[in-house]
Amino acid sequence: MTTRAESERMAAISSQTVADLRKIGAHHVADRMERCARERRHRTPGGGRNWTCRGAACPWCSRRLLARWQSGLFDWVGDGDGVSYASIPLAAGGHIRDVVRSYRRALRDLRDREGRKRRVWRQMYAAGIVLPSAGGRAARQTG
Repeated sequence: MTTRAESERMAAISSQTVADLRKIGAHHVADRMERCARERRHRTPGGGRNWTCRGAACPWCSRRLLARWQSGLFDWVGDGDGVSYASIPLAAGGHIRDVVRSYRRALRDLRDREGRKRRVWRQMYAAGIVLPSAGGRAARQTG
């Protein structure tokens, strides 16, 4: 459940995202997000929502979508011995793709460098997902 202030903030984010999507010519996605916001405003108490866009850019739909992606990633990777999870905050500044690319490259270089010294590092694999900040805490972290 969201507070009124949070809902207003999310509505403002949604409006700005829709405007940005229209600027880049992604009218179909913008229309879906607008419909999602409209359905949200016109829902009845206890009646739920009739329609959702299920988009990663939608502030309301992305929460559930990202939680499902994260759960799927954990299911895919597994929970056995030798598997660990880490939450790494991304450095602020720059485009998110550039930041993620630099983290991937640094992790790959570390694995390759250590793999030349110790055989166990040659078996190391990494998988990841970028999630919005959860107040500074990881949604799930072990090992």
